[in-house]
Amino acid sequence: MYWKGIPFELSSNQIAERVSLALESIPKIVIDSPPDYTSTISTVIVSIIAGLIPAAIAIWTFKRNADNTRKERASQEDFLVKERAAQHDFLQTERLAQQESLAQDREIQLLISKQSFNMQVLSANRQAWINSLRDYSAEFVAAAHQAISDTVDYAFNVNFGNKINDTGARESNFIAREAIRIRMNNSLGMVRLLSTKINMMLNPLEDDFENVSGVFGRILNLNSNALKKVIDDGVVYEGLFPELNLATNDFTRIIQCILKKEWERVKLGV
Repeated sequence: MYWKGIPFELSSNQIAERVSLALESIPKIVIDSPPDYTSTISTVIVSIIAGLIPAAIAIWTFKRNADNTRKERASQEDFLVKERAAQHDFLQTERLAQQESLAQDREIQLLISKQSFNMQVLSANRQAWINSLRDYSAEFVAAAHQAISDTVDYAFNVNFGNKINDTGARESNFIAREAIRIRMNNSLGMVRLLSTKINMMLNPLEDDFENVSGVFGRILNLNSNALKKVIDDGVVYEGLFPELNLATNDFTRIIQCILKKEWERVKLGV
């Protein structure tokens, strides 16, 4: 089919054929250029970089993890060391506290045992000592007065016998005087015995011992002076019995103070 010209239109089939023919008639142009390695190099570089980056990241991550692990291990070791030190200090403190508590318990038990011993043994012995001292002291006061009376009787008998001229009466007086002398010696012997017992019960380092011993000396001096006075002068000097009462009262007061002090110790159990 051919084109009839304007105003005739080409059909769509004719247009397609003509365009195809025209394109087939265009000559092919071949451009000869040297090979380009840029893209290849770029690809290689990009590949290397793409490989290095994850590797670097992996290495950095590994190193960081290793550092973190090392720091964490060091921190754990430091914590464990401090924890062990704290536990050691705590255990040592606890052990010391237990030892101190045990020592205090032993001291308390020792104190309780000592107090129990004092109350059961020492207090009983001290009570017996108090009773003995009280009895000896009372007996001593009675013996002191008896000794003075017997001494005065003996002195008067001696004085009276010296004035007797009758032989028979003199012999009778001598017999009576010997009986009185024996009684006087017994009384004086009891005074010395009781005073010695009382002195043996007291502490010689305390003032009470000196005070009691002083009273004993005063009473013995009174007895000697009474004997000498009656034999020489035939009379009893006026101050004999008042001085005897004063001496025995002083003795009683001293003994009462001693007994009171010891009784307080008995009540305390010491």
